[in-house]
Amino acid sequence: MPAQTVLTAAMRAESYADLPKPIPDAVALLKEPDEVAAKAKPLLAAS
Repeated sequence: MPAQTVLTAAMRAESYADLPKPIPDAVALLKEPDEVAAKAKPLLAAS
């Protein structure tokens, strides 16, 4: 499962009982979008 899908699923609480459940590999899931964005080519500003 791609990391974004796992992160989206982990962040979706269906009840208050789901909130205290730990998110497996939370640090890796949070870092991955930052790493992808850092590798992406920046868009040039319109002039």
